[in-house]
Amino acid sequence: MAIATLVAILAIAPVGAFEIRPDKNLTGGSVRTGDRDAACGHAKEHRSLMYSARRDEILKRYGLPAGTHPDYEIDHLIPLCLGGSDDPSNLWPQPRRSIEETWNAEAKDRLERLMCNMVCAGQIDTATAQQAFATDWIAAYQTYYEGRKRLNAKPAPRQPSPSPTNPACPIKGNANSKGARVYHKPGDRDYDRVVMKDCDHGVCAKGKRWFCSDPEAEAAGWRRARR
Repeated sequence: MAIATLVAILAIAPVGAFEIRPDKNLTGGSVRTGDRDAACGHAKEHRSLMYSARRDEILKRYGLPAGTHPDYEIDHLIPLCLGGSDDPSNLWPQPRRSIEETWNAEAKDRLERLMCNMVCAGQIDTATAQQAFATDWIAAYQTYYEGRKRLNAKPAPRQPSPSPTNPACPIKGNANSKGARVYHKPGDRDYDRVVMKDCDHGVCAKGKRWFCSDPEAEAAGWRRARR
């Protein structure tokens, strides 16, 4: 009785060991076509119905019990939209996000959409995309999906570089966009934004100057900047 109960539990319990990559001996990946025009926009035409007998055969090959498995997706290793075949050699039970946090069917779906769009737009050739999935879809995800995200990421706002301060004369004289000459003292809001370059005896590029005191700056025709 105890043995029968254990067998029943194992039959319905989720399988703990699952493959985030398919077994190459079982699912090496196979293609229907290598022609871009024959692949793009024709995926649905070549997707057969997933009958229970067909599903159970794929599950059995991977040591999973027959029946529905909400934690798995019967997936094409090489996507149909890239010319992948609907043959068992291109199918495997891929874990979903419910049991695999990172390398799951949802992540592979994102990669498929990206690479199918890239192939159909002529940004990458069909054979290269097919080989990327057949070899290691996770490596392809890191190269293409995460790589594109990094390229498209907005650079961090550039922080102004503090100017080399003259210890004896720390006041910065600057000409603003309207041509008005203003000076900034340490602690002022825009003090670090004013970059003093190519200075010689207190006179710098772009009409900037170092001053030692407020009276000196004001006598030279500069006014205090708004704080």
